Amino acid sequence: MKLLLIVFVLFSFNAFGESKEIAELRKLAEAGDAASQHNLGKLFYDAKDFKESFKWYHKAAKQGHAKAQHILGLMYNHSIGVPFDIKESFKWYHKAAEQGNAEAQWYLGLMYRKGSGVPKDYVAAYAWYRLAAYSDFKGGSKSSETIAKEMTPEQFAEAQELSKELLKKIEANKAKKK
Repeated sequence: MKLLLIVFVLFSFNAFGESKEIAELRKLAEAGDAASQHNLGKLFYDAKDFKESFKWYHKAAKQGHAKAQHILGLMYNHSIGVPFDIKESFKWYHKAAEQGNAEAQWYLGLMYRKGSGVPKDYVAAYAWYRLAAYSDFKGGSKSSETIAKEMTPEQFAEAQELSKELLKKIEANKAKKK
């Protein structure tokens, strides 16, 4: 019985030391499947191989995979496997946020609030925070409430209108994908 188990374990890994499941995932990712590329990126990220992780996340992100786009924003923002690049970070957060990724929406709100890579803009910050809150992102409500206290009534009204416009755009983007 032990010999059978050892033989099974030996043959369940390919020449790269990958299990059959990972080898199959790699095959799908190499064939262009965005979800598989994202999942392979996550496996490499969790294994702390950030260069390989970035490669697979980038492939998925270029195909419009919102979670991969969000992760690229994080990687550029926090210098994980790539040099710090706030403009690239903003670009990828924005792509993910426009598809409804709540975490990316929150990060855009933060960038606008602090003026990080973009001009400081409380109206835009509030709008993105509200969208994150609308998607039940934990920090969205608190962040929008906090920034609302720093806004004039005119800014607040403008921010609410912007939130509605952005939500319509996001819902239209989601409808296109179906």
